[in-house]
Order: sequence, then structure tokens, then C-alpha cells
Amino acid sequence: MTHLIERIRRRHLVAFAIGIILVSLTTGTAAHAYWTAQARGTGAVTTTSVAITQTDFPALTTTYVNTLTRLQSTGSFVITNTGQTAGTVTASIAGAGSLGPLLPVRIWPVANAAACTASSTPPSSATTGTWASVTVTGGTPLAAGASQRFCVRTVVADASTLAATTGARDVTATLTASLGGTGWANASTTAATTHRSVAIYPASAVPASTSDAHWYTMRPAGASNLCADVMYNGTGAGSYVISYSCFDNSSTRPNSNRAWQFVPLDASKQVVALRPAHSGEMRLSTDTTGGAILAASNTTDAKQAWIVQARGSGQYQLVSKATGQCLVFPTSNNGRLTLADCDQAKTGITLPATLPTVTASSASAFTVDVGWYLAGGYSQQVEMLSGGSWVSCRTSGTASVSGSTVECQRPTTGAGTLRLVSGDQVMYQFTINRTASGSTVTTTITGVTAP
Repeated sequence: MTHLIERIRRRHLVAFAIGIILVSLTTGTAAHAYWTAQARGTGAVTTTSVAITQTDFPALTTTYVNTLTRLQSTGSFVITNTGQTAGTVTASIAGAGSLGPLLPVRIWPVANAAACTASSTPPSSATTGTWASVTVTGGTPLAAGASQRFCVRTVVADASTLAATTGARDVTATLTASLGGTGWANASTTAATTHRSVAIYPASAVPASTSDAHWYTMRPAGASNLCADVMYNGTGAGSYVISYSCFDNSSTRPNSNRAWQFVPLDASKQVVALRPAHSGEMRLSTDTTGGAILAASNTTDAKQAWIVQARGSGQYQLVSKATGQCLVFPTSNNGRLTLADCDQAKTGITLPATLPTVTASSASAFTVDVGWYLAGGYSQQVEMLSGGSWVSCRTSGTASVSGSTVECQRPTTGAGTLRLVSGDQVMYQFTINRTASGSTVTTTITGVTAP
């Protein structure tokens, strides 16, 4: 009986509840409007835009060469919050190419473009990295409609770090800028820029490695008949260095004012001074206009120091340690050599060697060809080491070189040491070896060394 009463009571309660719900759905319009309004409110929040744009990043494209003033770059790019809510800005740069890891970069926020120039000093808080990988994050959230400019600085301390056997490297760097905030999905944008290095080749000791006393003619690649020439055989400081025909009067030897010695200035032999054969106390230098001249030897003068870079296929380029520019031949004969930015098409030179030779002229004499033809009005002396002293190569007469050869009248066999002297400057010394077989005497050079 009790269970029956309980079931009847539950049925009445369920019916009552259903009645209440039906009444609410048919007569409770105010409750339905409130719920609908809430639905609209939620939809408005989720559609608030999160958007970002960048400008100026592609304009950061830079080409680097040996020239000291072209081993750095400064520029800026802008990130703008074009959405409707504030967010934190993150800018990431990722580069593809062999140049990227070699290019250092510093990035920091600035107020405007005027605050980002070549003379601007990066703060200690600047983000550091390379053009291969770097990420910078803005400080305070960027308000809707606001922009943030970032300054970008690259400084290459030494061009040799960018060297390549082809002379060229590059990197294509992609900027990914994103805007994020609590509860919002990130919005991002991308842009790309390209950096290149051109005509930067590995330093080489090739012209000075076999012997410090080797002499060379310097000729523009593709014009083997032209040589670097000291104008009018000038021997004093300020004499112009020009492009001129390598040989005069059908000679097979260049004049001495067209022969140059590569004198190493450091242990690597990759930095050299260039000494003209006809004036041993002078060195190749440049004046204030960048024109090539002779100057009195000074090992501390950067204008007299030249970095030898190997371009391959027997070509080199000479890079001024003072400016990073290359020695360039003019396009015509008699034109002056000058400095200009290194260029893969214009600054290649070849260096045919000009070496001494010795031949036996008789059992009691031998002939020394000093390697060049001495210009009229100048003399050079061939001497032999005898008993610890340097004496004339001849037993009588003079041993001055008036052309390109001198006969030494020394009948002894075995090893001997000779040197060529110009004024009070030793141009080079070398060892000869004379061997006799019956009446035949053979004379050979066994070494050419620096004095």
C-alpha cells in the first residue's frame, strides 16, 4: 500500500515539472532574449581581429666587398599592429646560404628612422645573432594601430672571414614577425631580403712563398702585353705608376722599372710590400686621390701594404690594407693605376715571374741574367761572396749591369753565393753550383733567397 502511494506522488511531481517548463517556453520571452543577447556578445569577442604587417625589411639588401667602408650596413624595418587588440611582437630572422653564419647582426628597437643611422650606437640590450638565425622580442605590448621600428646593424671586422674561392657568397634571410597576446591566436607576416659578398677571395702567399726574392711583372688579366710601369723610370717618391708595354725594342726581358718584388710583411707572407727593381728603396703606394705612386719604404704605412688574394686560374688581386680597395689597371696604355672597389670582372691580374738565370760561358766564366733589362742611366752590381766579404763578380773591369746580363769571371768550381745590388739595396742573392766534367763546366742556380 505504501509503495502504491509513493508511485502516485512521483507521477504528480513529474507532471508538475513538465507543466512549469511548457509555461516558461511559451510565455517567458524575456528569458529567451537575454540568452540570445549573451550569444551575440560572445560572437563579437571572438571576431576581434589580430593582424600585423611589416615594411622596409626587403630594403635591407646589402652587397659586401673588400673595401673597409663597405663591410658594414645599418637599416631598419617596421612592424605595425593592424589588428584591434594589443599584443607582444616577436621578429625572427632565418637565413639560407653560406654567407648567413658569417654576418653578425645586432637588432634593437628605436623610436624612428632618425635614431637608426650608421653613427648610432647600439645599446647593450641589443639582441645579437647572425643573418642565419636571430630572434628579437619587443618589450611592452604593441597597442592596436601602433608601430615599432627595429634598427639592424651588421659590421664585418675582417673581410677575410667572408672569403670564398669563387669570390662570392650570399644569404636569403626571411623575417617572420608575429603578434601574440593572452587568449589570442598569433598573427604573423613574412618578408625576405638578400645579402651578398662579391670579389672577396682567400688570401694567398703564392707569389712570395717559393722565394722571398722572386720578382714579377704585374699585368691585367686579358692583356698580357701591358705591365705596371714606373713612369719615365722615375726613382723618387711621388713617381707615377702607369700601364705600359712590357717590352721595349723587341727585348725578351722587361725593363727593371716594370719588375716588382713581393716583400713579405708578416709571417703569413699574405701581406706584402711591392718593391720596384730599378729603385730598391721605394715601394708601391697611393696618394690622396687613390692613384698609384712610389713612396719611400715604410713598413708601418698601411698604404704600402697589400693583401694578395688568389682568384684562381693563375689570377690574383692586390687589396690595399689601408682602404680595402683593389689595384686596378686602366683600360688604355699610359693610363695611371688606381684604387677602386674590387670587382670580379675588372681587378684580376697575372704575375709572370722574372727570375735570374746563370749559364756557363766558358770554363773560367759564367753569365748572370738578372731577370730584367736595366733602363739606361742606372746600374746594378753583381757581387760574389769570397772569404767572408762581397767582392766584384769580375777579376777585372766592372760588374755593373748595363743591359740584362753580366759575365762573372770566376773559374772556381763548387758552390758559390752571389747577390745583385742596386745602390745600397740588396735586390736578391742566390747560390750557384759549378761542376766540371772534363772541359765542360755546368753552372746552375740552386736557390734564390731574400738578403
